[in-house]
Amino acid sequence: MKTDKHAIPGLTERIKILTLNCWGIFIKGMTVQKDVRVDAICELLRKSDCDIIFLQEVWLQSDFEKIRASLGSIYPHCVKFHAHLFGSGLCIFCRWPLVSFMALPFSINGYPHYIHQADWVAGKAMGYASTITPSGFRLNLYNAHTHARHYLNHDDDPVEGHRLVQAIEMMEFIRASASSSDAIFIGGDLNLEPYTTALRLLKRSLHLKDAWLDQTARRPVVSVEEMELEGATCERSDCPYAHKKWTASTGNGLRLDYIFYRPGVINDGLSTVTVECERCQVDMTEVPHKPGVFYSDHAVVTAEFLLTMHEESIAEEVPPINSHEALETILMEADGIIKTQMKMENKRRTTHLVIAALLTVAFLTLGTGVPVCHPAYKFFASALLMLAGAIVFCLIWGNVIGRPCLMSSLRNAKAIVWNHLSEFIQAPASNP
Repeated sequence: MKTDKHAIPGLTERIKILTLNCWGIFIKGMTVQKDVRVDAICELLRKSDCDIIFLQEVWLQSDFEKIRASLGSIYPHCVKFHAHLFGSGLCIFCRWPLVSFMALPFSINGYPHYIHQADWVAGKAMGYASTITPSGFRLNLYNAHTHARHYLNHDDDPVEGHRLVQAIEMMEFIRASASSSDAIFIGGDLNLEPYTTALRLLKRSLHLKDAWLDQTARRPVVSVEEMELEGATCERSDCPYAHKKWTASTGNGLRLDYIFYRPGVINDGLSTVTVECERCQVDMTEVPHKPGVFYSDHAVVTAEFLLTMHEESIAEEVPPINSHEALETILMEADGIIKTQMKMENKRRTTHLVIAALLTVAFLTLGTGVPVCHPAYKFFASALLMLAGAIVFCLIWGNVIGRPCLMSSLRNAKAIVWNHLSEFIQAPASNP
């Protein structure tokens, strides 16, 4: 494999990338025909001409092994990123060897007692891998899946700040590692609409381009709003798995899945490598010969890129769509969201401790204060006390250990925000 790319001025290479949330939930009643869809996804990927594949929600090891066996002759190099109880669900498949890779679980990930959401149990994360193309371009790949959306209204979402912190952690790791590559590609289900503070911060702070918005095949973009609506990837009106309430409120659905890109090294807006997205497609596709069965509740996003090496650093011809927004404004928004989340966590801490105290008194009274009047009462009282102990333990553990850990993540994110804000205003770079 050739790696001395600088020996060939004008070196170019085309690559194609795909991202898909496979909706691989394995609990019956929470998914639809998972095994049938996984088989169909294997067939779809086997026929694709992509070079790199990002997959999310491949929860079961058996599903990963099935996909790997199906794609082994075409994509011999792959990695599944493990985290927490049953893994992050993230996989990367590549035609070329993976030079390095690692899983980066987010430090904040919802709440352990929200069993029905399972984000904390799963361990949402970002998976990182690096590879070298046949022409010698060094690529850094980032596959991410943030905390799921469970509330239609962002103002009602108790983990809105969690997703922001996850985006900030992604932002800082990518910033620190990007310079080891010629180009970076970020894909996955980010559970963030384009207008959210978290996504705007990620794009603007890293100078990322959006494969859907910045593709040359659709240039010039007349209406960004219409493009965003057309590019919806989840809760779409043409998908039978969509929540109709969400679809009705958003028009064509939500845009949550992305492929972002940029040169690895950018100095004062200049780089020796240019990365151009020639074409991007968003497909919500029905499985052939299986009426009513779709590959997933998310759309497949594919993008084709042209990489070019230059002898000298040059500026990009066309800036990213929506790159005019002031980074300082977005950072101030982020700081406000983190403050709100911290206040809410402190309020919850007080509430939960009060509930723990009241439950302790109530259960002890029921368990020991009522005279025994029936043979079955002793068993009932013992069971009640054990239940009380478990509930109180969870409340105390969550607030004495779990919540301080959560607050530490929020403080770290706040410090990062103020470190970047210090470039615009006179403010301490340490914890404000």
